[in-house]
Amino acid sequence: MSTRPDISEEILQARLTSFIDTLVRPEIDALPSSYGPERDRYVIGLMTAWNIDEGEFWADFPGQAASMTAILFLFEKLDILLRGQMAGYFTEGYSDVTRVLWPLPMGRGVRLAKSFQSHSYRLIEERKNSADFVSDSHALDDFHTRFATILDTDNPEFREFIRLVLFASTDEWTFRIQQIHLLADEILRDPALALSSAEVDTLSWALSGADEARLYEDNGHRLDPASPIEASVRILTYTSRFADLVSARERLAGIAPIVTADENTAAQRSATLEQYMSRTNRRERPQPSRQYPTLRDTFNRPPYFG
Repeated sequence: MSTRPDISEEILQARLTSFIDTLVRPEIDALPSSYGPERDRYVIGLMTAWNIDEGEFWADFPGQAASMTAILFLFEKLDILLRGQMAGYFTEGYSDVTRVLWPLPMGRGVRLAKSFQSHSYRLIEERKNSADFVSDSHALDDFHTRFATILDTDNPEFREFIRLVLFASTDEWTFRIQQIHLLADEILRDPALALSSAEVDTLSWALSGADEARLYEDNGHRLDPASPIEASVRILTYTSRFADLVSARERLAGIAPIVTADENTAAQRSATLEQYMSRTNRRERPQPSRQYPTLRDTFNRPPYFG
């Protein structure tokens, strides 16, 4: 029954159906049937904010990083769906949230459903315990904020950011973070550096994708358990990969003032590059490999990581 007497049950049900069809099912469709339980446990450990030692991070699951990313986004969207039900935006029925998982083969749907039910139990209990402090309007505001956030961040750049920093192998991460440092090197050599749109897309995970991760670092809703992506991003901030990324982005920020599309201006700025070189070289960076001495080499001959 609807908790919003001004909105019909039919409208609430239509909202729920639309949310599942447009946001939830695409994540389910991205999960291969051969996906093993150890991969699921790895992702679930992140989203439940267990105390995972950094040595356990980045287990090498060849070819599975994209699917593991889909699991994290799936749980994030189910979390939003549940919050919407609790706030009265969707039709009620908390148990219905996990029914969309049941058709997954080899018992995987049941396994994922049970994992999410553990998460949902904590969320429901927290909301009950804080009923004196959290109004219905706050719960609805919380839902709308999270809904808007996932709509803003569910894009290739942010998904690639999540895939690389949480699930990619060490070899792939080393290669991709080196690309960002090589970008800084290329700009120092040529402030008018021009890249194709495809090349920019390849690097955008560390630029716009990383910027969008900040939306999950602290959403201000301290009375609610963290959402799956929030929990994962918070764990990430204590790892060496996060430090690697911060260092690379700081190098780019340090030389950003010299970037220009005008060749004459670029030539003038090249004459005063020493100040930027000394500034950026103070920051530790990985040395380019002999196989990929320049950024263009990484685009032309990328390795295969499985």
